[in-house]
Amino acid sequence: MKILIVGGTRFIGKNLVSLLVKTNVEFVLTSRRINPDVPHSQQIICEREEFTKSAGSKQKFDLIVDFNGYSANQFYDFNLRASKSKYFFVSTAWIDRPINAARTNDSRPLAKTLFNSLETNYVKAKKEAEEKVIESYGHNATILRLPIVLGFDDHHKRLDYTIYRIRNSNKYILPSNGNNILETILVNDVSRIMLKLILNSDKDIPNYLNFKPPQKTTYLNYVSKISSFLQKDTEFVDIEVDAFTKNLGKVAVCDPFWRESESDATGKNAFQITNSQPTGISDILPYLLKSNLINAVQHEAFLQERTYFARNR
Repeated sequence: MKILIVGGTRFIGKNLVSLLVKTNVEFVLTSRRINPDVPHSQQIICEREEFTKSAGSKQKFDLIVDFNGYSANQFYDFNLRASKSKYFFVSTAWIDRPINAARTNDSRPLAKTLFNSLETNYVKAKKEAEEKVIESYGHNATILRLPIVLGFDDHHKRLDYTIYRIRNSNKYILPSNGNNILETILVNDVSRIMLKLILNSDKDIPNYLNFKPPQKTTYLNYVSKISSFLQKDTEFVDIEVDAFTKNLGKVAVCDPFWRESESDATGKNAFQITNSQPTGISDILPYLLKSNLINAVQHEAFLQERTYFARNR
């Protein structure tokens, strides 16, 4: 089997490649960045749009794993080897959620969950890209709809920011008491499931797979587990959504969880069809704590939250 990985030098793709190099699977990686863990002979360094002019365009592949397709006009027919060859397209679970609408749940108050303009454009473009993939590859295509993915090498540093807030303060702000449902997953689970799919790509795989974790959890429960692991006696402070976005705008931008909710989870569940179980958050925290750094924007948000608590004692 010969695979073309489009992307694969950051976060999820990098993690998957780290597993692939331990197998006998033949693969070629194309990206504008170099992956230092992959032999140079297996890499085609170019922009996605330039791949048709590269030597890779003359090769045929049994499977394409596409990490960086963001719009329909980026697609053309990569050379699949045979009628049973597969195309895996990495997409987002946000597609299942209404754009620019409010959500409600009988068990909790109404909460605003508007996408910002960047997110709105991202979701619309991903939806169009999904449609193009299905149009181009038909039953050979599998759309992998991922929720928020956390863990090692996350360039967004989402979990790092959450851990930093808990480690460096005795209080933690939670809009609507943190009662919203989180469907986050860890990057190692995504890679492990994708590897199983790759190794079984000769079998029938549904057109759509969601990566919704088997167990539900709330935002409050999630950060409480982290706080308990860190042996912190954290006070979780409730705040109304409107007050949160008005007075703690920087925190609202950096906090990846407060707008999350349970999705409709279109497609077969990837955990179920691969017989996989999610990794517990406590299993990876020791490793994340060794390099718990945040970026400048997140640090400003942390200072804003700390100032808010100082003024509202």
